[in-house]
Amino acid sequence: MEECIIVTGTARGIGAEILRQLQEGASERIIGTTRKASGNGEFPGLDVSDSQSIEGFASEVLRRRLRLRALINNAGVYSGRDRNDKDVDYVLHTNYHGPRLLTNALLPAMAPNARIIHISSGMGELSGYSAKAKEELLRPDITEDRLNELVKDYLALRNGKVVHNLSVKGWPDVAYCASKGALNTLTRIQSKLWPHLTVISVCPGWVRTDMGGPSAPRDVSQGADTPVWAAHAPELSSGKFYRDRKPIPY
Repeated sequence: MEECIIVTGTARGIGAEILRQLQEGASERIIGTTRKASGNGEFPGLDVSDSQSIEGFASEVLRRRLRLRALINNAGVYSGRDRNDKDVDYVLHTNYHGPRLLTNALLPAMAPNARIIHISSGMGELSGYSAKAKEELLRPDITEDRLNELVKDYLALRNGKVVHNLSVKGWPDVAYCASKGALNTLTRIQSKLWPHLTVISVCPGWVRTDMGGPSAPRDVSQGADTPVWAAHAPELSSGKFYRDRKPIPY
């Protein structure tokens, strides 16, 4: 079986730089995904906001019997101050459900001790949540199903509907922040669910990209450094949140 590393969202920005750095002297195959099919048509395009696209891409990886050493879930969107309900839904599906569904779909291809690296953000830190919301997300027994319920209720709340999980009222108003907080929680859940794998979140910092804007203090090489390092680092603490190659608080 051919070993590989998959990086999502490599058309530009941090994803493109992660791909470039990994390809330098790589001993395994490095596969970058974009929404369009690869130039030679070998792999279908991957839109992480679309469950059918995720299923199609994962099916091709499994059909080719690739052995996945690392999955870097980089693809994501930022809508700023969400303009409408569709913005909120799209951000949550892309930044939270996308990595969740893709990781689950590719699980059969994971090598022993494979790395799952979720590209998150400091904007998802729990310091931006209410005490009740923070307590709920930090529960040691929280499950993926429970987290999905909370994300669903957050979306319902943003749509003006009545919700039963009142803790989501303490989530950030900006959907991007909420999506990254949910992704960080998913990291902790997956690390307990799959002790044979290493699952982490990474904050690349504020980076000069189309998403980060021209005023950001970091260039793309700095933003890509920790994800690239994490793909091969000899020791990582599963379930942790990293920035600049060091664990930081959730």
